[in-house]
Amino acid sequence: MPALSATSLNFGTQTINTESAQQNIVFSNSGTDPLGIGGISVNNSSYVITKKTTCGSSVAPGGSCTIAIAFKPKSTGTQTGTVTIKEFN
Repeated sequence: MPALSATSLNFGTQTINTESAQQNIVFSNSGTDPLGIGGISVNNSSYVITKKTTCGSSVAPGGSCTIAIAFKPKSTGTQTGTVTIKEFN
């Protein structure tokens, strides 16, 4: 069964066009079958999936991987985004 270690992240105040420190979400698989990953994306370009992300094309049974997200706002004000993990089954 897939699970995420966090359902929200808060980056606080960040200067425009300056990347924040990354925050991590752990994607784990407590099931008995591998979980296939077709892609990971964020629907707001002010959020960046960093190179420290460890997720590949699947998560083994009992395994996990890290999705590393940073915030680099392009404008002022509160911003939201959604991380999507495609095609896991």
